[in-house]
Amino acid sequence: MEVKLTDSTTFRLTADGQPLGELVYRNRLFLSAEIKLADARVYAIKPVGIFGTRISISEGGAEIATLHMDWRGRIVFAFHDGQAYTLKAQGILHDTYTVKNRDGEQLIAFDPKINWNHLNYDFGITFGSEPPAALVIMVALYAANYLIASLSGAMAGMA
Repeated sequence: MEVKLTDSTTFRLTADGQPLGELVYRNRLFLSAEIKLADARVYAIKPVGIFGTRISISEGGAEIATLHMDWRGRIVFAFHDGQAYTLKAQGILHDTYTVKNRDGEQLIAFDPKINWNHLNYDFGITFGSEPPAALVIMVALYAANYLIASLSGAMAGMA
């Protein structure tokens, strides 16, 4: 599987050339977005609260999951059915992003590769034993982009 940036705001998830879903940002700030799966389900992603530190994922207006950054710099996303995941930057240069479930099993690893045409990233994806549901992969992709944007902003202020 791989994720390619098709334009400046759309990431497409494919497996063997077949589209599985898209993550479409409303603007280049990487906050509000939509996930469109191949089965025609659509999910809205938007920050909520005064400071927008919590992110809501909803389907048809009903919240199905939340996402937030914890104090250790990890992105935690939890679905209302009890599934919970953590995305964390790994490696010396924080150049790989891994997703683990509640039991600490690594499910997904994102390997970003610079896309010079769009000045953004495409992602190679590897999985543990088997790929999770497309929605989990797409939410994890959103979380990876959110973490990259957060780390980039934090790094820019250190100069």
